[in-house]
Amino acid sequence: ARVRRGVLCAAARIESKKNQAALLYALHDLDVEVTLLGRPHDAAYLALCRRWATPRTRFFDHAPQAEVLRMMGEAAVHAHPSWLESPGLASLEAAATGAHVVTGDRGCEREYFGPHAGYADPADPASIRRAVVAALARAPRPSGDALERRLRARTWHANAEATLEGYERALAARRA
Repeated sequence: ARVRRGVLCAAARIESKKNQAALLYALHDLDVEVTLLGRPHDAAYLALCRRWATPRTRFFDHAPQAEVLRMMGEAAVHAHPSWLESPGLASLEAAATGAHVVTGDRGCEREYFGPHAGYADPADPASIRRAVVAALARAPRPSGDALERRLRARTWHANAEATLEGYERALAARRA
């Protein structure tokens, strides 16, 4: 099994809605490598992120998909304590590579990850820190674990069938 280390936040953009500055602030005094992957949305927010970066923080504007997946496959934790994800394709991709996931608690993340992720209040750096530290302390995820099985069941087809069933039930109730 490959050795996983560090924290990755692959969020496509570095911006306040994605909350990378709070992640860096929450982890700034931990001896852990943190990698942010995303194009800066504005210079002021990137400067704020850099303020809380440590010598072990790496910034990447962009990487090819194969490189992103490699980074996810090496990260111990994918942390994305966003204000608005649903739950964020990057978190789903990172979970599929076997990384532990820490996500915000403001969207529908729990519906996707259930009890198999760490949840953090995006407004509370202490909450973010607790969730990331707990995820870093966990043993590596084994192949075929409960999170992998949960995500494998959530295919586009299965979601479309559930949506169709919901509409059919709503129409039947309306007719009754």
